[in-house]
Amino acid sequence: MSGIFRIISTADQLIEATKDKTARYLIIRNDITDLPSLKLQPFQSISGEFDGKKITFSKDAEGFCLTKGNELKNLRIETTPDKRAVFQDPDVESLGIHLLTRITVVGQISFIISSNIKKGKIDAAFVHVEEASTFHLTDRPNKFSVDMVQGAMTIWNKSESNDISIDVDITHFSCGSETRPIAGSGLLICGFDDHQGSVNSTHISTGHIYTRGEIGRGVANLVCAGVAIGYQVQIHNINNYGRITCYGGNEMGIYNWGNVAKWEVTDRIETHGDNGCGIINAGEINKLTLSHSIETFGVGARGFYMFSGKLKDLQIEQVLTHGDAASALQFNMFIDRLSVSKNLITFGNAIQVKFADSIVKVAADGICIKYGGTLRVLKVSGEITTHGNDNHCIYSEGSIEKAFIAGNVTAKGENAVALEVIEGFFAGDGINFISEKWAAIKLQGAKFNNCHNLQAHGKDIDILMDSLSSVNRNIFSPEYLKGIFQDNVRLEYFENLKKDDDTEEKKEKDIEKGFTIKAKDISADEVKKEGIHPMSCAPDPDIKDSDEKDKKEDDKKD
Repeated sequence: MSGIFRIISTADQLIEATKDKTARYLIIRNDITDLPSLKLQPFQSISGEFDGKKITFSKDAEGFCLTKGNELKNLRIETTPDKRAVFQDPDVESLGIHLLTRITVVGQISFIISSNIKKGKIDAAFVHVEEASTFHLTDRPNKFSVDMVQGAMTIWNKSESNDISIDVDITHFSCGSETRPIAGSGLLICGFDDHQGSVNSTHISTGHIYTRGEIGRGVANLVCAGVAIGYQVQIHNINNYGRITCYGGNEMGIYNWGNVAKWEVTDRIETHGDNGCGIINAGEINKLTLSHSIETFGVGARGFYMFSGKLKDLQIEQVLTHGDAASALQFNMFIDRLSVSKNLITFGNAIQVKFADSIVKVAADGICIKYGGTLRVLKVSGEITTHGNDNHCIYSEGSIEKAFIAGNVTAKGENAVALEVIEGFFAGDGINFISEKWAAIKLQGAKFNNCHNLQAHGKDIDILMDSLSSVNRNIFSPEYLKGIFQDNVRLEYFENLKKDDDTEEKKEKDIEKGFTIKAKDISADEVKKEGIHPMSCAPDPDIKDSDEKDKKEDDKKD
């Protein structure tokens, strides 16, 4: 058969047609199996006569190699999961416009754009990657001293030119399932670095995404994400309509290094694994809206974390974390407005963790603002509750300029505080702070001003403060407090609040009991200077060796 239209019924017919430059439209009538890898001619289109016609490549063979202006439509394409089912020829000068429409894939979809390619567009609609494995691919985007594992669908502009940009529009991409999650990241879109090889998009939307990280405990320089937006990516609008579920350690539901004007998440985000995170923003987002909850399970698995970048407006329905050292919200950057329509709830404890050569305590706080962080407006329509020991419902080393919290702010654990401000600023209105087992409010070198109609109820102490706080004992008198708090409060002063002096023996005992993570919270300046990723994790094999070494040295001295 000749001409621009070809009806394909056998493997031999398909192989022959893909070699013919005159064959433009290949229509698959029957399922085809045991194919070698096929390279399409420029502007060649392959479509199923009816939806779901299956094309299966032979074992260990890769799938379709696209050149320029190709189309795959109404097909099921199968390779082995660790092979590329659809991939880009690196030797062309232009992609043209690639169209992927209503295809289901076993294997990776990979568009890695080389420096040879000057321009092009990828337009994908209703693409589902049923199964894929990408951990064996060692070519990975790197930032903050960590590598991002490639995705089931990877679009990566590796051109080292400021003038070369790739356009991408994706409608309803989905991957994996509850029983068969992707072994790697889900959707990865990335440029070359912070200055070169850009990717531009008007719209990205996703359905359900299920991933399973195969990152071993103690690997500190490798992460996965359900949706990963890398550097030099400019996106006007992202919609995550489906659930994002991650089953491994070091996995994030969403990880952003790029620039997004408007991002909407309309289904839940759930992570199961140590040191995971519902969302990390280290790029720039104008408005991020979540109309369903974030829920995390695992040591150090935070709900939302921002250690770099910018975010103007963050709207969240609810965050629940279940692991030790797992705060609901944590950041050390500026956020203009944070709104929570329901609750922030954590169930884990504060624990001792290992970071580099030091041991630090990391809590499971409701809101944790580290040095350099500023929250201009906080509005919580529900409650903030921490159940574990040594936690804070709100902990601030930065500034909360105006806070409105409708429900109670309740710390339920031992030595847990509802509000702690250390060398920071807090202003709130109509808030009830409760500590069921210790102090409701703890102030150290704090500025606690412009507050109205507050309540503080602690089991032992209502308010504990040091003389360095700007609301000192002369201003913060019981008479003055009656104008702020709606109850007489028990107030205790200290010249300086002493931190808990845990012995080294107790610290190391805590370390041995649990998974140790590198979780030191550092400023954005330190991140940029040192290139450190503050979410990286690792068990500490050196503790035992260090103890034995010290013992030997002591024996020598004796």
